[in-house]
Amino acid sequence: CHGFWDMGTASKMLDRIVKLWRPPTCQLASMELDMKLKIMELMATMNNQLFDALPALLTEEMAGDVDNLQLKASSAGTSLMVGLWQSITKSVSSLQGQYTRLGQLLGKTVVKWVVCPLKNISDDQLGELDGALGTEDDSARYYAEIAYAKWTGKEGLLPGKSCRASEFPETQACSLGIMQQDMPEKYRDERFICPVRPLLPAPQQLNVFKAKEGQCLLHMNAGQMASESWFYRGRQPQKTQYDMVQNLPKRDHQAVKILSTWSRQDANGEFHRWRTFVTVGLHCTLEEAKVTPRWCAAPDIYHASASMNDVLNGLGRMSNGVARGVHGALHALGAADEKPIKNHALPKEIGSWLYGAGKGLEEWIRETTDGWMGGASRRYSKLYNTMFMDIEAAELLHSASYQKELEHTGADSQGKQSYDRYAVVAPCKEFTPNKLFRLRYGWSEHALQLARKAVQKFGTDLMSQEAFTMQLRGAGRLEMQDEEHAWITFSALMRAGKGVEGTLPPWIPTKNPFLEDLAGSRSAHSGSGVRASDLTGFQAYFACGSRKEMHDLPLLPPFPAFGHGRSFRSCVTEGISGNAELGKAQPDAPFLRDEVVVRVTFASLQHCALDVDPSFARGNETENPVYKSFAQMRGCDALSPRELSELPAALAERKQNYRGLLLGNGLVDETLLEVIIAPEDFQEAIES
Repeated sequence: CHGFWDMGTASKMLDRIVKLWRPPTCQLASMELDMKLKIMELMATMNNQLFDALPALLTEEMAGDVDNLQLKASSAGTSLMVGLWQSITKSVSSLQGQYTRLGQLLGKTVVKWVVCPLKNISDDQLGELDGALGTEDDSARYYAEIAYAKWTGKEGLLPGKSCRASEFPETQACSLGIMQQDMPEKYRDERFICPVRPLLPAPQQLNVFKAKEGQCLLHMNAGQMASESWFYRGRQPQKTQYDMVQNLPKRDHQAVKILSTWSRQDANGEFHRWRTFVTVGLHCTLEEAKVTPRWCAAPDIYHASASMNDVLNGLGRMSNGVARGVHGALHALGAADEKPIKNHALPKEIGSWLYGAGKGLEEWIRETTDGWMGGASRRYSKLYNTMFMDIEAAELLHSASYQKELEHTGADSQGKQSYDRYAVVAPCKEFTPNKLFRLRYGWSEHALQLARKAVQKFGTDLMSQEAFTMQLRGAGRLEMQDEEHAWITFSALMRAGKGVEGTLPPWIPTKNPFLEDLAGSRSAHSGSGVRASDLTGFQAYFACGSRKEMHDLPLLPPFPAFGHGRSFRSCVTEGISGNAELGKAQPDAPFLRDEVVVRVTFASLQHCALDVDPSFARGNETENPVYKSFAQMRGCDALSPRELSELPAALAERKQNYRGLLLGNGLVDETLLEVIIAPEDFQEAIES
């Protein structure tokens, strides 16, 4: 056409044009719908302008020329003009009622486009043209509803706004559009469908679902889409875009919550296009919510200030170093923001962020193996990829779209098959993925450190039964040199034993700064500001079994007999290999009920204990402000002889400067009371 192509190149370009614009690509249908949309928008605009002008038109018809009439505020008079305006108002109201009825009629009636030929054609040709046009047009009917919505009051006309009952009782189906066979016309022997009304662009459509509070979209992962031959071809416009198949939701499809959107160029530059990407939080499948409902609901979190009785404890616990340190660490990593960042941090940096800086930390990091720090980094990335997904907006919408064949009603004069393209939403009111990620990562790392220390100090025989228990407690020892010199020395104590109800060994001290943080001994108030709530004291119960078994197990002892009858150590070892086999057999399953997991639950020790014996005081030592604050602490039981006998000798001996002893209890603020850990992560942590 422009003279720069030879015949071969021109022929090739024509082939490309035909390939792109042939009906199965839906490019032609899209342009036709765009044209119809513009016509309907013009009709709607004309209707609005006509109705807005009706008062002036009626005034001219009933009152004549009013060019010189000055507009005034209404009054209660009964003049001729008042009566005239009342008559006009009634006329306009009557016309509005007629428009409402007209809009309701047009919104439900069959609409046909009439094309007048520019030259004479035969009756046979007119018949062919009429047959191609058909007797109805869904898009015209749909936009008639929009055009008259001002008078009919109809709402929720945007695709996805209105929803109905779905295939499953807990879900709803939200229509995205109607698809029709051979739209706009048949092409050779290819089977295809195209929208009969324009679909919303993916970013706008996803915003409709993002605005649905407490609702998550069901979606298929890549493997599930491949098994259903449900392919996204939006990046290849020359291919058939929509296949003429049914695609129904299933209970193993995962719910996702839309969190944020952003624009980026293609990562590999293959298409050289800027596209919209979406970050979503990955929730449970419908099957998972049925089998393990507690793990798909709001997690159990201990809040120190949850009740009035705990207000004072909350003041201490919420200032605890680990709560402050871990939150700051995860904020640095991005987990406290709207979208946690992917982890690219060096292992040592993760250690510094996670466990905070302070006395003794540098030495502890040097002594800690690189294996542990590298493992923490890998676990961060692993959990992120389990809970979040970054995906192109159009691809996400396709993975969340389902298709159902509509019944033949006889309304289609050409007998074309139609499909309802729809999305499915499931309830997820209590799903807060960013907060949940922060808690899961932080407390799974806490649990792994506790287990690692317990195995180091008490041996692998700890895992010879189906479960084991580990306790951690903060302690404060009051000492005085004379009435003007008093101080409190804080420490952390730990012990562990096999089973969950047996007698535990005596307490041993630990200098691990991480455990000292958890026990509160590194951040407790010294001097006269000391509080019992500064120190914590809790126990962690470690159990192993299938997801279903661990979900059904009570959070706290007594635990019923486990179904598998294996030791904890065997459960972990066999679970690693068993999970790998399950993953190979069902690579696309988001949920595996028989997958083996380690479950950790946390509970507070029963009470704090306080020992203050005035007989040890000399002179006016009881008037010292530190002594008085220590002695006047309330809410703790007296230290029993049994508790005293279980303490390390250096802490329990009542000689020389000893004046009192405090043993803490309670959980750290925002403790996630139940944590699930993969067996391979547990094994890696205790061996590092």
